[in-house]
Amino acid sequence: RRMNAEDIIQEVLIRIADIIIHGGNTPQKIVVSEKVYDCLKGITLMPRSLRYEDSQFFIADIPVEKGHLDSEKNNGIWFKIE
Repeated sequence: RRMNAEDIIQEVLIRIADIIIHGGNTPQKIVVSEKVYDCLKGITLMPRSLRYEDSQFFIADIPVEKGHLDSEKNNGIWFKIE
């Protein structure tokens, strides 16, 4: 089964919750691959956890931006929470 935008958002939310539960700082941004970003742009009905405002996506009120990983190929599905 292929991952869709809802799967990705759920995975991000689980990871954010995990960080906060284990005493980490509130994440400042979520960096995603181009494939994930395109997936988010394809959503027509936004779930409550996703917001698009002033040309910026937010997942759980944390800004999302397109980025690159030097260590991996950039064409996959990946995200990192900073």
